Amino acid sequence: KETKALQQLWASAFDAWINPLGLMGQHEAVYMCPLPEAFDHSQSADLPAWFIDVLDFLGSNSCDHWGLFALTASNPLGVELPSNQNAALNAQLESDLQELSTASTGKHVWWHSFGFAAHWHEKGFTVAAEPDLVIQLAKKYQQGAIYSYRRAPPEKSGKVSCLLRVSVPVCMEETESEVLVVPCGRPDCDTADANWTTSN
Repeated sequence: KETKALQQLWASAFDAWINPLGLMGQHEAVYMCPLPEAFDHSQSADLPAWFIDVLDFLGSNSCDHWGLFALTASNPLGVELPSNQNAALNAQLESDLQELSTASTGKHVWWHSFGFAAHWHEKGFTVAAEPDLVIQLAKKYQQGAIYSYRRAPPEKSGKVSCLLRVSVPVCMEETESEVLVVPCGRPDCDTADANWTTSN
């Protein structure tokens, strides 16, 4: 896919996190979407507990050498591979993340996640770690970009409690984007299923 198309896809995609911070059921997925233009601001006062805990986590751990990131080993440089090849690559990345967590005595935490849109689904991981470590892993697996999540500053979010999701270029230039994301229910599309594959 061309860089511009990937940039637009990554900017408009949904996020799904599976058991973030170990707060949910073992395989329970929670969802986030780009902030709708017609967002009901009253919803921001009724945030799910997992999202509040993530905001608190970012507030307590976010500093110059820490961050929360999403990355995958799938589809290096945006070239779509068969699902079995992507699964093998992600298994290698999961092993790397386990080693990272063990070496830090649990300071680096991670969980399964995936990004998706109506006709796109890419499995991966969300990890709390130093940016340099995550970028090194992304380069190892030839990823065009990664997501960085931050607490959205008031000048960007207004009255809405949300995250600022930033696409950070790694192996592909001109893939930057900044999108405010908020919790949402499960979108009504097949790709929202954590077990979805290209053979579905």
